[in-house]
Amino acid sequence: MINESESLDGLIVQWAKARKLDTADPARQFLKVIEEFYEIFDPNNTSELTIDAIGDYHITLIILALQTGCDIEYPEHYIEGFSNVNGRIAAAIARGKSVGLLIGEAILANVGMATDINVGYACCIAQAYNEIKDRKGEIRNGVFVKEEDL
Repeated sequence: MINESESLDGLIVQWAKARKLDTADPARQFLKVIEEFYEIFDPNNTSELTIDAIGDYHITLIILALQTGCDIEYPEHYIEGFSNVNGRIAAAIARGKSVGLLIGEAILANVGMATDINVGYACCIAQAYNEIKDRKGEIRNGVFVKEEDL
């Protein structure tokens, strides 16, 4: 599991636990993963919104790992790109299989996206985390809904 130290991932885990997302349904969380994934590729995004979307995708993956209780693993032989990793995550969740390696693969692909736009990956995560850190809201139908969308 992710160490709840002062690392960004640890802060994300603390944020998720404070909002009881750690006990929410991983299948519902996966819907948020996909939502954030597609925001990365929105053709109307400014570079600032793309950076935020890369960070948001990372946050949703960390929360998914928390919900499934898996350790994030990184593949020895990584093939660049997303290579249908989201579909394979969905299949693993549906079958009750571990998603740790698949989440690691998705994170590495996401790092590649940040590199492609010449932005440090940690900057993307920090920007997204700073956007949500004080966010209030509630869980509806197994998904966190921010206060302004209620």
